Amino acid sequence: MIRAEDISLERSASCPLNPINDRSSSFGAQQRRAGAATGRAGQCSPRPDEKAVFGFGVQYSGMTAGGARAAQTFWGTYHRYLNSLQQRPVATKSLTAAAVGAAGDTLAQLIEAQARAPQPPRANQSIKTHFNWKRLILFASFMGIVSAPVSHYWYLWLSRRFPQTGLSAVSKRVACDQLFMAPAIIPVTLFYLEYGGRKFVAGDKSNDTLQRALYTAGQTTGPTLLANWTIWPAAQLINFMFIRNELQVLFANLVGVGWNTFLSLVAAANLQKSEETATKAT
Repeated sequence: MIRAEDISLERSASCPLNPINDRSSSFGAQQRRAGAATGRAGQCSPRPDEKAVFGFGVQYSGMTAGGARAAQTFWGTYHRYLNSLQQRPVATKSLTAAAVGAAGDTLAQLIEAQARAPQPPRANQSIKTHFNWKRLILFASFMGIVSAPVSHYWYLWLSRRFPQTGLSAVSKRVACDQLFMAPAIIPVTLFYLEYGGRKFVAGDKSNDTLQRALYTAGQTTGPTLLANWTIWPAAQLINFMFIRNELQVLFANLVGVGWNTFLSLVAAANLQKSEETATKAT
């Protein structure tokens, strides 16, 4: 075991991991007000969980050498990511969203492979045989090209429109997000995946592809929006309340792995139905 005094990392002057000094989250603002009342405002005071794990401004306690190195690597990567967000916010969020979108579609294809062949050997063979790289590229491209930039500027507008940090202001952000953005972005998402699925993935060259994609997206928007409202209001409340502004798109992307899997399954089911209908028609 490594002694606690043998490992110590210097904390930056801005204390980026301390919610008391985080000016972009509602939780950070609440903690600063509490600190001002006790004369501790602006201090780099560690959270209780930092004492055993984080090691920023405190020492690692009870960690093995491997664990300490892993922690240093993790937090070093985290700070590099924060720096990238500050220097290239849209590009960084777009690349991250594309990676998360690819993960969601991969999970969806694994679920489909399992459904086709429940037994492990056959399931492994099924995913190798049927894994659709074009579909993965389509979904990742939407997340990186459309979803992330839109979310970046939308969240920025919300934070400026409702700059207060209390529950009332955060609730207004969530309501605005779910009543205006969600009904707007969901049909766009479904159309992008439906049209791209037909043209790019399935190679559909028929003249009515656009009309059929619009029709299918319109038919599935209602059920998808209802499913959205069972997940995202609570997720966005946590996001806007506790997560610093520059990390809110990342948080939404991580929560969205499951949601992206759902959307990918919906798009794949729509495409399969369309192909079956076209086959019967011929």
